[in-house]
Amino acid sequence: MARWRRWVFEVSAPLDEFQRLLERGLAARGADVREGERFDVVARAFGCRAFAKLAFADDGIEVVVKIKGGLFASPPALERVLLEAGREAQARLAMEAGRA
Repeated sequence: MARWRRWVFEVSAPLDEFQRLLERGLAARGADVREGERFDVVARAFGCRAFAKLAFADDGIEVVVKIKGGLFASPPALERVLLEAGREAQARLAMEAGRA
């Protein structure tokens, strides 16, 4: 069964810059990251696959994630890694905006 999560990161930045930082954060945490056909980011870790779609929202950048796990998978672990990578991307973009 798939788990769906939705987060809005309060940052005003181009989607491609946020996506690049998100992918780099996921890769730094040991996830195998690739571009998807229907989703913007596909990550594999902890026996799970996560499919993320990025879009602009009223408050910032919205990330909708679908996590699919196998028999011995840990969807909460991959969910936590995604959230941490998103928060790190948000913080980096906020720091860059503060410097400008």
